[in-house]
Amino acid sequence: MITWKKAKTGNTVFQFKTGTKFKDGAPKIIKTFNSKGAEVALGDKKIGNGSRGRIQGSMGIYEVKSKQGATMGAGVTLYLDGIQISKFVQWVGGPQFDAIEGEEDTFEGVGDMGGIPDESGSGAAQQKEPDPSQAKVRL
Repeated sequence: MITWKKAKTGNTVFQFKTGTKFKDGAPKIIKTFNSKGAEVALGDKKIGNGSRGRIQGSMGIYEVKSKQGATMGAGVTLYLDGIQISKFVQWVGGPQFDAIEGEEDTFEGVGDMGGIPDESGSGAAQQKEPDPSQAKVRL
């Protein structure tokens, strides 16, 4: 799958996504290279937002046909073959936010500590410790 949009910088941004197996079930290996072009292994590390580099791929033409065999549409699909990383930022999981700049009415939080106030309305609510006797068995 490929999507693109016009970025605020004026550049066109492409987003690639590819499966890790061919249609016959054979594994699709996406090779990773460093900034000097040498193949590297990332191990269990994942590429995160803020990383920079290049991608290499191939393209194929496809047709969408009706049950009667008439061509209903056609397109181009791009297949990801390799990634060259010039700046690596490791993906750490979960939402990651930067500060929002340039907005007049920004939300800072609720209560003394930026959390939701407790029933008295006088500060941040404290999270209750889970009761071990109430734990459910998971299979």
